[in-house]
Amino acid sequence: MHALPDNLASGGSPRAGRLSQGVYGLCELLRERIRSGHYGEEGRLPSEFVLVRELGVSRTRLRAALEILRNEGTLTRKRGHGTFAAGRRLVHRPRRVRGFAATVAARHLSVTREVLSASTWAMDPLTADDFGVAPGTPMHVVERLTRLNGEPFSLAAYVVRGDLAPGLLTEEFRGLDMRDWLATSSVVPLTSVDVTIEAVAADARAAAHLRCAEGTPLLRMNRHFLVTNDELLAFGSATMRGDRFTYQAARQPLDLAAKPSPRKVPSP
Repeated sequence: MHALPDNLASGGSPRAGRLSQGVYGLCELLRERIRSGHYGEEGRLPSEFVLVRELGVSRTRLRAALEILRNEGTLTRKRGHGTFAAGRRLVHRPRRVRGFAATVAARHLSVTREVLSASTWAMDPLTADDFGVAPGTPMHVVERLTRLNGEPFSLAAYVVRGDLAPGLLTEEFRGLDMRDWLATSSVVPLTSVDVTIEAVAADARAAAHLRCAEGTPLLRMNRHFLVTNDELLAFGSATMRGDRFTYQAARQPLDLAAKPSPRKVPSP
């Protein structure tokens, strides 16, 4: 691999600025190596001496980068054994016919889902307005904890239109992926889902369920499931350990033909 580019390895003054620029660029180079599986199944990084020589950076800058990666959960230090990439993240690439369950199955992971609470309420006026229905329409409120290979992975909460999914709370459906759960229990076809992902800090409850420290950065995936005529079937979110999950969006074509029109400079 090529040495770190000069503009990242040296930077400008002052010294603190040079160090931070080089460190963040170096972090990204190391993250890419880890993402690509460069360090193999074991994930063990070479010694600092080897990395310094490969990347063409100072040991001070390398150690600063390694510390950042350890603090964010990308690397872990095993005393007497060296530095390793943390457990490989589950990479989910959403597809039209491929849901989260298929991603888990392809990785041969064991998945269990525990329903923490499930109940049916009458919609209040504000929630009814969100769904575009009359107040009092039934809604199912579900909270679940998902584990992968026995380790807590995500904490989810969803609100579902009860009139469109009357059988949602049936015991036989509770272990399904959320998309499959809705598709199986809905009386109308599930057509699309809107997804928004944001970074959040773990509150006390999320930290307890996901076995992380309070304040730990988490990824929250907010989803709106739609049926025919863009009617809202369900909304909710799944909050995940960011060190165990990567959401990879589908490739988007770039429309380079549509060039922005030049800005007109006003006459003096």
